[in-house]
Amino acid sequence: MRKYWIHVKLAANNYKSIIIILIKLILLFFITLIIVVELRNLQSGHLPDVTIVGSRGDYKPYFPSITKLPNGKLIMVYYWNTSHITTKGGKIFSKISSDNGETWSASSLLVDYTDTYPGLDARDPHINILSNGDLILNFFTGKWNNGYIQSPYQDHIIETRVAKCTDGSGTNWSDPVIVPTNRNSNATSGAIIELSNGNLLLPTYGSYNNGDSKAYIHISYDGGINWTEGVEVTNEYYAEGYNEMTLGSINNVVYAIARPSGKIFKSIDNGLSWEIHSSEEHKMHAPDFLPLNNHSLFLTYCKADNEPLYKD
Repeated sequence: MRKYWIHVKLAANNYKSIIIILIKLILLFFITLIIVVELRNLQSGHLPDVTIVGSRGDYKPYFPSITKLPNGKLIMVYYWNTSHITTKGGKIFSKISSDNGETWSASSLLVDYTDTYPGLDARDPHINILSNGDLILNFFTGKWNNGYIQSPYQDHIIETRVAKCTDGSGTNWSDPVIVPTNRNSNATSGAIIELSNGNLLLPTYGSYNNGDSKAYIHISYDGGINWTEGVEVTNEYYAEGYNEMTLGSINNVVYAIARPSGKIFKSIDNGLSWEIHSSEEHKMHAPDFLPLNNHSLFLTYCKADNEPLYKD
């Protein structure tokens, strides 16, 4: 049997066209592969760049808060317990990073009442740095038993407390002081902020005799040593109550937002009186203001369906 072959001679420029097409196909393959990998990461939950602290046994970290020390290091505080809410007394720890968050020190214990006051929970820590370099920490304490109950160790069911570190180290802290209130519960879940006049504002929330929860501002005129009893921010009824309020300040205007309504309040007299500024379109959780510069606040929160959002 005879075999016949057909030979086709391509011009030099045709060879170049084929090579270009092959290169484009290869590039398209790798781009598609990258897109597929990223989509899978989004669907499965993208892993963080750095894990600062993880679970150990039944215990887990909750409610992290971070700020920068005067020497440029970062300090992060967090709540440590077996659950978000539990009958076991929780503790507050800190960790420090000297390389912009790439690595972190071993955990240091900041607040622990479990030996002195069994079952008393110290939780929801928030930390900030003041203009003079002092660090200020706020958190609240309470005893949980299918709801917060009156502890023999406290005058109120829930009490907000404040501690300071005046040497800029993040390791040497004063004994926490109790923020005064005439309500039977006074919790906190937002960092203390400093105004341009030097006054400090502390956001809290709570109720009278287990009634509707409302949000309040306590003011300190002496750097966080003494505090006022509180000014109500949310001067209106809201069926689900107001809680976990956070603060931000720009251009001598203070803004506040509280879970879950999404309403933003503002004060133009350093926190003494408040009015509604605007409102988000849906219920939200865990709001937080981040000042980007002297003229802008960056607001983050989670929607009720756990979809994270941001807005500036």
